Amino acid sequence: MTSSASNLSQRYPAKRVFITGAASGLGLACAEILAREGWQLILTDVDAARLDLVANSFSRDGARVIAAVCDVR
Repeated sequence: MTSSASNLSQRYPAKRVFITGAASGLGLACAEILAREGWQLILTDVDAARLDLVANSFSRDGARVIAAVCDVR
């Protein structure tokens, strides 16, 4: 476990996270790390097709995921 993920897990033992921009870039990278650590993910992005691919991939790997198209601009 990375030290950052470990610190987050200690600070937030319920391990639930809401990530914007989760279909690519930094949002996706954060989601990948936290999914590996057993976090429950709420993922949002403006790209519905890409978000669906990402959410399905995490779900197949055993992560608990809710995905919603959202524009936070």
